[in-house]
Amino acid sequence: MTGCPICTHPERAAIEEKIRRGVFWTRLAAEYGLRAYLFAVHRFRHMPQGEDAAAGPAPEPRNAMGRTEFEEQWILVANMLRDVLQPFPEAWDRVFEGIESLDFCATPAS
Repeated sequence: MTGCPICTHPERAAIEEKIRRGVFWTRLAAEYGLRAYLFAVHRFRHMPQGEDAAAGPAPEPRNAMGRTEFEEQWILVANMLRDVLQPFPEAWDRVFEGIESLDFCATPAS
């Protein structure tokens, strides 16, 4: 899932295998330099449970516009920043360039 440091970790498969084997989250936290609760959250929110475990992770749900909730939230943030920075067009241009450079963000609505 977008925003999850374990989902985007280069060693995700190894981490998930260790979680399935029952390695303590505190040990994983020490090994990978992340907080232990992130491994618990990842296990219960992002890893399939029960019979679905063999199918792999489920795709993130999308709305009618084809966007994930994360993308929608970034669009809202961009729109709020645009409204606040309207009196400062140069500042908005720089902020918009930064937001646009993020690979998970869509263009804000007009």
